[in-house]
Amino acid sequence: MSLSEKGELVGEGRTSHVYAWGPGHVLKLYYGWWPTGNIEYEAHIGRVVHAAGIPSPEVGEMVEVDGRRGLVYERVDGPSMTDVLMSTPDRLEELALTFAQLHADMHRPAPHSNLPRQRDKLLRQVQEASPLSDKLKEKMLRLLKELPDGDVVCHGDLHPTNVLMSSRGPVAIDWENASLGSGLADVARSALLLETAHISLIGAPDYATLLEAISQFRQLYLQAYCSLTGADPDLIARWRVPVSAARLHEGIDAEEAYLLGIVADAD
Repeated sequence: MSLSEKGELVGEGRTSHVYAWGPGHVLKLYYGWWPTGNIEYEAHIGRVVHAAGIPSPEVGEMVEVDGRRGLVYERVDGPSMTDVLMSTPDRLEELALTFAQLHADMHRPAPHSNLPRQRDKLLRQVQEASPLSDKLKEKMLRLLKELPDGDVVCHGDLHPTNVLMSSRGPVAIDWENASLGSGLADVARSALLLETAHISLIGAPDYATLLEAISQFRQLYLQAYCSLTGADPDLIARWRVPVSAARLHEGIDAEEAYLLGIVADAD
């Protein structure tokens, strides 16, 4: 197979299909409705992150195949951390520590990267969160401005499914939401994603077991991150509130009441 022919389908997401693309590569082929500017932005983000030395797929060229635009990526073989955890639950503590180490390692300065500012993104997301009343928006915007900023690379959507367990170690994927800002805000976002993960599992036969596993993973991850970095857990807890408010702009109906509860209960 040449580098001009797509191979077997290896994945599918909201905006694209992913195909094998010659030895050692995959092609992320976007649907026709996905804007070219978004693809170019994703390529830029991926190159900045990889150049910073963070474990992430190397980004290749932009191509056009079958009338659709795509990005060539380094192929990273390996199951997601979620799949490993589901198949070998006895490794929960080990995987939580690995997740914390990966997150701590990626929080490194990249001041000249042209990445967007995390604070600007959060402020905009709070303003766009239609479930929030004007009074709550004002409160969240004020809280965001009071919390300390930072200048490290933040993933913006790191959870175990976005970590591939490759032969060279864990590799983080899906960097479209990356920014420069506070690593503690980034941790608060990941902790929130773990906290709300049970909502989509309500009604599952093994719900109680899964809920306990997710809660334990989250607790171990936060403890390990703070131990590795010296981070203040109370400050991460303070970030949880505006990060929850910002997530409301994503319009996930099943989570709305839960997130509003976090925001409304804040001092």
